[in-house]
Amino acid sequence: MKIVKIYGGLGNQMFQHAFARSLASKSAEKVLIDPSGLKGDRTHNGYELSRVFGDRFPEAGPKDVDRLSTRPEGLIGRFRRKYFTKPSHVIDRKYRYQSELFELEGDRYFEGYWQSEKYFSNIEDQVRSDFRFALELDGQSLSALSELPRPIVSVHVRRGDFLKYPNLNICTPRYYNEAIADLRAKGQAGSLLVFSEDPGYCARELDTGGARTVYVDWNTGSDSWRDMALMSRCDHHVVANSSFSWWGAWLDPRPAKRVIAPSVWNRREISDTDLYYSFSFEDVVPASWERMPI
Repeated sequence: MKIVKIYGGLGNQMFQHAFARSLASKSAEKVLIDPSGLKGDRTHNGYELSRVFGDRFPEAGPKDVDRLSTRPEGLIGRFRRKYFTKPSHVIDRKYRYQSELFELEGDRYFEGYWQSEKYFSNIEDQVRSDFRFALELDGQSLSALSELPRPIVSVHVRRGDFLKYPNLNICTPRYYNEAIADLRAKGQAGSLLVFSEDPGYCARELDTGGARTVYVDWNTGSDSWRDMALMSRCDHHVVANSSFSWWGAWLDPRPAKRVIAPSVWNRREISDTDLYYSFSFEDVVPASWERMPI
């Protein structure tokens, strides 16, 4: 039996689901997911996969979760999880693709973000099928797509909770403006769809070069998934260091799309002093995407 923990926001949940799907494709063992930690979680929108994609991946029961994982409940629980983890509890301490995980035998509980398409490149078609949006875009989003001149570029400016964590808040106006200018110079930005929790900041800081620009501010709360769906229907993409816009760009099936990503995904790549985790984000950005200085 293999159990994959599901936690974080929608983008992270998608990476974890894709990892579970890949485990299932390479093993004859039963693969389950554990979203129990998201029940009552108000950090994002709770467990979203079923609602957004109609996902029906089987869930592990509490007895198996307790048997295989080290629960981080309370101060003592967090200490035990970190330093006295059960052998069956596999925690991603490297943040890069690890092919050896697929060779682990016996019952295992996997906890991590698994942010690399290398984990599921062998089943790309299956993952794309899993992540077909079960709900429809609203009229305002459809109008933006139909009325804006093509090609349309999705631009994701992550603010909000990223401002609380210096290691995440790295995409500067310089990054966005150079990416937009490059797309404009090559005739690949007929218009821009800008996604951000702070459209006022974007209006002040982004140099759109005169391109027609719409600031998408109507998909909030439990409707936030619509931003990802809308991103996936654009022609080119400027992503933030965010799993949310990563998936928005990846789900766009156009072979000719350009995806521009920040050269540094997390500041821990520059200065890592953590003795427990060995941070490496080298496998987050697909090889076919372009990287620009932050």
